[in-house]
Amino acid sequence: VAPSIYKSDRKADRILIREYEEQFHTTVAERNSSCVKWDGTTAYIITGSQRRDKLFDADDYNQLTGNDKKRAGKQFIRFTQLEYVDWCREHWLEVPDEVLNSYRHDRNRRGVDLLKSKDVLNRSELERLTGASLPDVKTLIPCHFLEENGQITAFGHGQCFRIPYRQRIGDAVKISGNDEIDFADAVFGRAELWASRVYFEDATPPEKISALAEATAHPLMQPNPTSYQLYLKQANADKLTNWDSADAQVRGYKLYWHNAAPDWQANSSELKLDRGKSAGKRLTREMSPLAKGSHFTAKIRFKNLSAVELGALMMIFDLYGLKTAAYKIGQGKPFGFGSVRITPTLYVESETAYTNFFDADGWQNPYCEKNPAEYLDAFKNYVTDNDLFEPWRKVMAELKKILDWSLTERKNWSDKIKSMSGDVSQANGVDERFKQREPLPSIFEVVK
Repeated sequence: VAPSIYKSDRKADRILIREYEEQFHTTVAERNSSCVKWDGTTAYIITGSQRRDKLFDADDYNQLTGNDKKRAGKQFIRFTQLEYVDWCREHWLEVPDEVLNSYRHDRNRRGVDLLKSKDVLNRSELERLTGASLPDVKTLIPCHFLEENGQITAFGHGQCFRIPYRQRIGDAVKISGNDEIDFADAVFGRAELWASRVYFEDATPPEKISALAEATAHPLMQPNPTSYQLYLKQANADKLTNWDSADAQVRGYKLYWHNAAPDWQANSSELKLDRGKSAGKRLTREMSPLAKGSHFTAKIRFKNLSAVELGALMMIFDLYGLKTAAYKIGQGKPFGFGSVRITPTLYVESETAYTNFFDADGWQNPYCEKNPAEYLDAFKNYVTDNDLFEPWRKVMAELKKILDWSLTERKNWSDKIKSMSGDVSQANGVDERFKQREPLPSIFEVVK
């Protein structure tokens, strides 16, 4: 990277989007318009626009106050000049291979690819414009960058380019006793070390079930790690912890609140997202959810579990006596779908199962129904005897609240747990809570 003779972008090197459009007889689109436009020795760094009715001309913009200018959002296009380039080779900054590879492999980056862009100046044009001989320069394109100790640590097209985190997401998962075997690993297995001792069969309906009318659902997007205000514990809303913070720690497991009145059908702005797109590129999808009251039966088989391990498994269904628990399965959980009650019956293999293969009724059934209380007590005693009761109590207190179906009967419950929303077809149509990076409330902040 050849740096600029200026240490930062100059405020004078910008032009209102409306003025740019008038000057070059063009329109800057809201989306998918990132590019570099050369006008002689000037390079305009375009990163998109916003809604046409939100753009100001010079007279109107100059009448805005400081706060109003902030609220006006994106109004300018920045530009740079060839005369700003520091051509002294001693001042050039090396881009390490790992930084280049990180940039190349950023699948979520949109807009200009500085390593493959067609918006470059080639050597012959560069030499004609500068009047200098530049034999070791093949092409040139403007960029923004970060630097430490003479090396580039990140670079991108616009000022707000994507900066890779130095720490991995896994570094924020703080688990004490990593060498110990916990109940989840013991019962459900640990990858490449030992297999699960629990096996799930398909759930089948005992009778014909009905479904709701098919319709287009809200888009179900994949998790985005850049939303660190949602995924990490936040002690100070004014100074958010991100993945590179020394105290970064994941909040826990992602769970969804129950909602008895789910709003799941796509709105008009979401439907616009898929116009003209092939099936493989669509963000929305058709759904025909199962009707409320559908019943299924299934078996969960287990083998070679100790009494304590079986008690831990049965605790999933007991939750210390919570009778109003419902669980989340299937797709559509963010919409409020997938809430199910589970009524378990425990069967264990009889100790005398293989002393006789037949009885008076024919082939002997080796399984007998069992009261889970003795296994639940074995697990509870284990927790108490190993001084684990207090952390276990805190975890169970939160879990019981978020699985409690009776909360859906509270007044205005659906509004209280409503997902962030907005007109996603507009560049600025994002929920204000998301734009301001408001941390998610804790379970007991929701259920006070």
